[in-house]
Amino acid sequence: MPKTLLKNIEILHTIWCALALVMLVPCAVLADSIAPEVQVSDDGSSLSANGRRFDLGAASIDLVGRWGDRVLVAANSGGTGCPVSHYWLDLTSSTPAITDAFGACLESVDVTAQPDGTLVARSVTAPFVWETKYWGGSEISTERKYTFETEAALKAPPLDFAESSIGHLFGDQYWGPKILSILGEDEYNQARGYFSGPGQTFFQDKNWWFATGCGRGVCNKVRIAVAANPETDDVIFAFTNPYGDGPLPPAGTITTPLPLTFARFLGDIADYQSLKSAFNALSANERRELQMLMKERGQYSSSIDGLFGRGTATGIFNLAIVTAHEYGVVPDMQSREGARELVRRLLKPAAIVAPTQQQLQKAPAETPEPEVSEADAQEPPAMSSATSLYPFQGEWACREDGAKDVLANINLTDTEVEIDFLGTTVAYEKVTPLGKNGTAFSIALKDGQLGAVYELDDSSFLLNFSGVLLSCTR
Repeated sequence: MPKTLLKNIEILHTIWCALALVMLVPCAVLADSIAPEVQVSDDGSSLSANGRRFDLGAASIDLVGRWGDRVLVAANSGGTGCPVSHYWLDLTSSTPAITDAFGACLESVDVTAQPDGTLVARSVTAPFVWETKYWGGSEISTERKYTFETEAALKAPPLDFAESSIGHLFGDQYWGPKILSILGEDEYNQARGYFSGPGQTFFQDKNWWFATGCGRGVCNKVRIAVAANPETDDVIFAFTNPYGDGPLPPAGTITTPLPLTFARFLGDIADYQSLKSAFNALSANERRELQMLMKERGQYSSSIDGLFGRGTATGIFNLAIVTAHEYGVVPDMQSREGARELVRRLLKPAAIVAPTQQQLQKAPAETPEPEVSEADAQEPPAMSSATSLYPFQGEWACREDGAKDVLANINLTDTEVEIDFLGTTVAYEKVTPLGKNGTAFSIALKDGQLGAVYELDDSSFLLNFSGVLLSCTR
């Protein structure tokens, strides 16, 4: 390119950028004309300007935009953990300067120019918004805010649960700070990973709004369930995670009975061995006392023998569900510590405060596990809610996949299926869970037909019945 033409382009570009700075808009243009005086190395790892070289250790470098003599640089590491870092390159003087890396590992940032010439680069990785201010040279100032602290969140109308998902709840100006106070900063930030993948919109369960979400790429393994009650300001959480240190413990405030949808999720993730270990850590008298309490509350029908088995496991789970609001605590039935705290709490009247963690650590050592009575010795099925044996129970409207019109309304109970348009009721021969996630079941009917429920959640599932694939919603 002739030198005079290149010089004219640089002059026009400088004029444009000067106007852009006044008009508070970026002057980003094609990368090769953003900063002709900047050269990127052939291997994409470094850049140089006016004879000064900056090694960014990147796999590729892009010049994103230019504001006057300040150039926004994006360096891609080629990795997956935090692939992109951003830098400001100052070409004002004969000795160029570059800042430290900033941004939130995203490919793009939004840049605005302030009236005083300050450039503000904004990037969002929920639950945070990062704002980096730049005045020139090599110095930057970065401020981190929660999404619920941003101007947009503070001006937003009250949350519409019917149109919102879990991410919206965490970023809401009212619910966000409340959740932060419940979980604490560390667990609040960790919880984001539990809904970084696909999630459903909230749906109403009596006075509660309920939704589930999952970790990106690990649905049905890293999961979260959230229920919020706008009338009482209660919000509760439960998590499941088979990796690393395991799931976060359930959390939240609860002053009214647990919604059935949330109870089902707790049933899915309850750990039988943890409940067994916690029950057998009680003294013989305490074990019988707990069985008596379960029987008095209508949650246990086996003998008062202090022995653990199917009836005792189901009774503990059901009693924990129906009394959760009396104690104001979401029961933890996943961990040994949570289960031990639960059974000791159930032995106390609801008016008495649950024992502290320090008190629990001073509890007597676990007693040897007694033998299980023959009547109570069956290995239990997956934990279920206090009112349902199977998570698919209820009335469903089923359509052929992709169709708008309902083909059949069915009612699935714990023992049979009612099919309205046929006017028939058929009992189950056998119900078999498929996998360990509680999201798929094989259902053999007594008339010889076989059906299967797949991709089950609290609002929908796929039904394969006699070779026909139906999509069913509650």
